[in-house]
Amino acid sequence: MMQPLLSQLFKQASLLKQLSAVCVLLLLSACGSKTPQVSTGPLYQDNLSLFTYGAHDKALEKKLRVIHGRQLAESLAAKNLFNNTEYQGDSRDIAGHDTRLRITFVYAQQETTSWPLEIKAHYLLEQNNKTLFNQVYQVKATPYSANSHCQGCNSEQTALAMLNNKVLPELVKALQTH
Repeated sequence: MMQPLLSQLFKQASLLKQLSAVCVLLLLSACGSKTPQVSTGPLYQDNLSLFTYGAHDKALEKKLRVIHGRQLAESLAAKNLFNNTEYQGDSRDIAGHDTRLRITFVYAQQETTSWPLEIKAHYLLEQNNKTLFNQVYQVKATPYSANSHCQGCNSEQTALAMLNNKVLPELVKALQTH
């Protein structure tokens, strides 16, 4: 009586080991694969092109525009509101881009020291020459505001973080309600 019971237990244990091995293999194979995120916004079939503009003779302003354009493009791409989101560059021609976000730096002012840094920028989102979003944002990065927006950052990083934190939620909201 004991012999058949032990034999049956060994068979079940063997089956459990095989099943466990299969589960581990499935889990390992799933870890390496990434499921593609599907765009979910009303403009999910469109490609968004970002452009930046501003004074050509101000090196700091141009540097900030390019960094901000790239960062905002990455942030919007992560939201999956468009089929593709790409920063096209600074002072580029918008012809041929039906859905576009134009960011124009009105000014970027810095005192003789690195603090404070003030930026004012205009954001214009258009689709087939129709305006979907049109806002102006202004931020002033000070040593006192730095810790709440970007700990350990310099004035440029703080100002760009403040600008991104202001514009991104409102832009995403406008895109989702379009």
